[in-house]
Amino acid sequence: MNHANLALENAPSISTPLRFFATAPIFLVIAALILIAAGPDVLSNRWDNHILAATHSITLGFISMCILGALFQILPVLASCQIPALNSTSWYTYISITSGTLLLIFGFMSQLELFFRLSIYILIPSLLYFSFIVFYALYTSHSIVASTRSLRFTLLSFLVSIIFGFILASGYAWKEYGLLRQYTDMHIAWASIGWVLTSIIAISYQVIPMFQITTELPTWIKKLLVPAIFIFLILLSLIYIDDSHKQLLNFQLSIILKVTISLFISVFIYYSIKHLLNRKKRMPDISLWFWVTGLSNLLLTIFIYLYSLFFDTNDSILLGVLFFAGVSIPIIIGMLNKIVPFLIWYHLHRNHGQNGPGISSIPLTTDIISHYMSLWSYRIYISSFLLLVLSIYTSPVVFYLAMFNWIILGSFLFYLIMRSIQLYHSILFKNT
Repeated sequence: MNHANLALENAPSISTPLRFFATAPIFLVIAALILIAAGPDVLSNRWDNHILAATHSITLGFISMCILGALFQILPVLASCQIPALNSTSWYTYISITSGTLLLIFGFMSQLELFFRLSIYILIPSLLYFSFIVFYALYTSHSIVASTRSLRFTLLSFLVSIIFGFILASGYAWKEYGLLRQYTDMHIAWASIGWVLTSIIAISYQVIPMFQITTELPTWIKKLLVPAIFIFLILLSLIYIDDSHKQLLNFQLSIILKVTISLFISVFIYYSIKHLLNRKKRMPDISLWFWVTGLSNLLLTIFIYLYSLFFDTNDSILLGVLFFAGVSIPIIIGMLNKIVPFLIWYHLHRNHGQNGPGISSIPLTTDIISHYMSLWSYRIYISSFLLLVLSIYTSPVVFYLAMFNWIILGSFLFYLIMRSIQLYHSILFKNT
């Protein structure tokens, strides 16, 4: 495991990232329960309130919760970023995103303006505060690590997605102003590509070589990819912002921009899979399977997206399932299978010293979340994902089987993380 360029002495309290990681799987369960309540027909309408509630449960509650937890851990270690009042900032962000996401879900389910307003009052200030304070910390950091430079653009993308999200949520919270649905595609683009995908890309620059023992991606990719995606998303937004993308010239320009962004991402997929399959470490590793599965699904998502773009097919539900359930979730689960054991192993060593009493009782990372347990998480994930895709086109029975599997997956992830935390505290207590 390569720890080069890491300032591990700057690592925050272990509870800081773990509270985010432990809470995130609960939102997978909530999303599945929402869809069960709606029934199989919900997958035929992207604007259904249950779909919107479940989507935000996954994107805010699971994906963003995990990314935020990872950033609070990574930035001080990787970039030596001094996040002001890190402990109170992380608690404020955690409480806000948890409560704000729940209120947003209640808002979509009930269509009551009160819940939307409360979610706006809680989520928008906290996420803006997080974006500004972390961007400032990144901007003032002297780190030359590629992940640090890329994360600056990721945070700016997060900020843009928050602004579009606020505009759309305001249409639900104050219905007299009307819902500006023309901004929906831009909110989705900035949230999915600008925030989620570039977060994964930026973090992968460090975690893939570190945990998978691979060579580094080409320098030009690490320097140019995320900034290029950010710039092209801005150009695309300028076309969409006044609905001018429907004009022929702007429509053609928007197609060129979308294809170019797709090609940028495809280059990252090619090199990442190539490096993963040629890694130096040859022992079986389930997190590698998660990465390859997620990246392969990303390539499939791009192919179907481009097909729908040129042949004007309506594949929005399938694309959403592929990107969030097929790309983001497996890659995040794969990272959690590595990051959680490493954090526990590292903090136990830091508490006891390299040769302190009780050092012999500290388990290896592979004993904290074993190969066997990781393998089961992968099996449950694959069955959940395949059933979910099939449920779009087949019988209601498949739909309910898929939802049942997602409940099992969320519960199993919660169990793995809580079991790891319990192991940490039991060893810490025994040796003090």
